[in-house]
Amino acid sequence: RRSSDLMTVRVEVDDEGAVAHRDLLVANLPFEVRDTPVGGPEDWRHELLTHVAASSGSARALARADLITDGVAVTADDLAVALRFIADRCDCADFETVGLMLLWHRVGAERWEPGLRDRVRDALLGFKYWIDQPGLDAMCYFTENHQMVWHTAETLVGEAFADEKFTNAGWAGAEHAAHGAEMALAWIRRKLTSGFSEFDSNAYLAIDALALVALRDHAADSELRTAAEALLDKVLLSLATNSWRGVHGAAHGRSYTPTLRAACLEETAPIMWWAWGMGALNEAVLPATALATSTYTIPEVVR
Repeated sequence: RRSSDLMTVRVEVDDEGAVAHRDLLVANLPFEVRDTPVGGPEDWRHELLTHVAASSGSARALARADLITDGVAVTADDLAVALRFIADRCDCADFETVGLMLLWHRVGAERWEPGLRDRVRDALLGFKYWIDQPGLDAMCYFTENHQMVWHTAETLVGEAFADEKFTNAGWAGAEHAAHGAEMALAWIRRKLTSGFSEFDSNAYLAIDALALVALRDHAADSELRTAAEALLDKVLLSLATNSWRGVHGAAHGRSYTPTLRAACLEETAPIMWWAWGMGALNEAVLPATALATSTYTIPEVVR
């Protein structure tokens, strides 16, 4: 039975005397999946960005700005969710903040809707960037991936507004940048020398890549940029060696039931599509879009 995209499968015994049955909810998975590469790296990149440009959020704006080289690329509709998460201090607001900083650096001011950059600036100047800073929130700080995304967000936002006063902690932007960069570099060094607790996660490897490519491209400190690139190389090599025909089919330090049941839902799937032409084009596209619109080059050993 089907109602819109919700479907159920009824399981019952083929016997008039057995009246019991079970209705199981199943999902419709319309994502594009590929287990053999078609074309080459530029084709895979264009396929990913075309898919993302029809989605939503900061990723859509990044993709649209890359595919269409003139006109408005960043709209209030694109950023509505990110700005709401930041204003309400929701879980995953750190991810949205990094997405905003990618747009800030990669899309010129003339391609934003009028007044939108001011709204982003105001939201970021009033935000909280670590657990010991003032204010109540519903945000996660402790998990491995969140630690790094918070440090990335604080570094990049602090550097972008170095001379501004941030109203939540009362610090100048430069103080936030120094705080975030010190913690980011320490986090990266730990992972380079000892590995990950969320090892080969088919959710959070993608989020780690998002933070690392953002620092690699946009952090002011050269040591931090170099370290971020080295760890990004390592992360993608791990993904390559622990996947098969577009399925990240390995032990995962963290994962979720839906992605264990259907590899096309893995957050690493769009990254694999971009990197070696196999995987899936699903809704978890910000990390892959950050990579695809970066100047980062994948090491040949990874491909």
